[in-house]
Formats: sequence, C-alpha cells, structure tokens
Amino acid sequence: MNNTVFDDTFKTIIEKMPELVIPMVNEVFGKSYSYKEKITKLATEHKRGEGSILADSVFSICSCIYHLECQSYDDSTMALRMAEYDFSVAIDNAKKENGLYVMRFPKSAVIYLRHSKTTPDELLVNVIFPDESEHLYTIPTIKLQDYKTDEIFEKDLLMALPFFIMKYEKELQSIASNSDKKEVFLNEFRELMICLKNSDIIIDSESVYNDLVSLMKYVADYELENYSDLQKEVDDIMGGKLLDLPSDKLREQFAEGKLADQIEVYKRCLDRGMSKEEALDISGLPEDKIPKE
Repeated sequence: MNNTVFDDTFKTIIEKMPELVIPMVNEVFGKSYSYKEKITKLATEHKRGEGSILADSVFSICSCIYHLECQSYDDSTMALRMAEYDFSVAIDNAKKENGLYVMRFPKSAVIYLRHSKTTPDELLVNVIFPDESEHLYTIPTIKLQDYKTDEIFEKDLLMALPFFIMKYEKELQSIASNSDKKEVFLNEFRELMICLKNSDIIIDSESVYNDLVSLMKYVADYELENYSDLQKEVDDIMGGKLLDLPSDKLREQFAEGKLADQIEVYKRCLDRGMSKEEALDISGLPEDKIPKE
C-alpha cells in the first residue's frame, strides 16, 4: 500500500494550512488557542551521527514547542522513535540559562489514521537515568477513525476530513455493490460537505475550503481507484456542487474585465472580509493599481 499519499496529505496540511493544525493541538493537549494563532515551523531534520532523522512536523505556538507524527499503521517501535525525535528536538532547541543548559522536550503526539484493538491510547517509555531515578515518558495518541462527523465539526478537527474515507476501507467492495449501503455512504459525504460549508474556519477563508476539498479528493481518489463509479459519485459530491462560492463567481465574471471592473471587484472582496491578497487574486487587479484610501 502506498502510504506516501497519506504522508503527503498530512505534511501539506502542516505546511500550508496551519489554521487546521491548531484545533488538533487544542484537542490533544487541552489548549484553547485561536485557529488564527501564529505557528512557527521548526526544523524537522536532526543529525544523528553521520546520518539524520526526519520528524513529520515540529512547530511552536506561543513559545511552546509541539511535535506531531502521523501514522497510517501500527508500529511497535513508535514509542522509541518518538523518544528519539523528542530528544533531538530538545537538544536542537536547548538554551543556556544561568550558566546551565536547559533541554525542554516538546509536547508530542501520534495521530493514527488507522488503528486496531491493540493500538494504545498513549505510548510509554520508562527512562532510567544514571542515578537510577526513573521517568515514564508518555506520548498521547489520537485515533482519527474514532471521531464521528458531529464531533469533528464541534471541535473544528477539519484536518481529519481528508482521511475520513479511510474508516470505510474494509467495506468499499460491499458498498460499491449494494445500492442501500452506497446511498448511506454517499449521504455521509454530503453531510460532511454541508457541515464544512458552515464551519467558522471555512467562512473566514474560502481558500482553505478549496485546498481542503482538493486534499479530500486526493485521498478519496486513491482509496476508490478500483471503484470507478463510486469514485465519480464521491468526486461529484466534493466537486463544489454544494457550494457556490463568491470567489468562483467573481473569477468567472471578471477574469477578463477592465481596470474599473477589477477595482470594483477588489473593493467588494474587501467588504466581504477577504484579505488584501485574496482580493487581488480574485479581482485580477495589479497591485500597483490598488486605489488609494
């Protein structure tokens, strides 16, 4: 199985859609950050002898360092790998305070896209120091398939949506060949899209909607590659038919418009609460033609 699809999707969310990462941090670590909080990305590659190790994501929010790993399958060595990653992060970010080096380990978690009955709720490593003192290193885990649709949207866990279809992996053949099961399956995705339209994060940013739906389709097309009819129906549901976005209409109507039209579109976008960058993109207005206040 090509797990690169899932890795690429997760890393794209981390790199390009930080507003989706923050609600997951809140869920895992009991925080209450606004999804508009600034995320600072930190180094994910850490030297190890002559080689290096590569973490999925390391970042800071309000000076606190976080480390999230994404797993599409159980790995019996995951606890040790997390301890290794976190030790490397702590070394790379160590600071000297009052003449003494201080290593602060990141707040870490593993997000499981799939899980089994044996997947633990937390990973544990018993660390024994030279003086025989012990510390139980604990890494919480998140099992995305345990989250139901209403819970995803109540907690703004939109970064789970591209992987939502994975909960049906073992049932796809049965779904594709049974009209009743297929309708239940498709209705689930219709509900997802309706809820997504009304999400606060999406209302604030149409570009996040477009990017997120692209990732949902990317994973769904991979999962449904052997079920072409079902794949087409899911793609149709996620293809924008439920959402008639103002940005799409404006692009079509004014893509070739004159400068006066472009300025008008630019002003309308700003009035709708869009950023300057989004307004410029939609209107096609050159930046040097922005009207003075």
